Amino acid sequence: MKWWFGRVFREIAEESNHSAILDLKRAAGCNTDNNEIATRFRRFLTDRGIKRDAANVEKLFSDFGAKVGRI
Repeated sequence: MKWWFGRVFREIAEESNHSAILDLKRAAGCNTDNNEIATRFRRFLTDRGIKRDAANVEKLFSDFGAKVGRI
């Protein structure tokens, strides 16, 4: 899944029903709105200078969702 995750994630706010990303989100226990978590995650990456297609972006997203994605 890694090779396309960064490309797909760039568009999650506009197309927030991509099943693989939603599977990661659910597995992390994240119940925040899809557009909201996408915006917050992009800000998290930008603030830390991490590229959206970084090798560990899936793990970062899962960890991020688990920590800040619960309402």
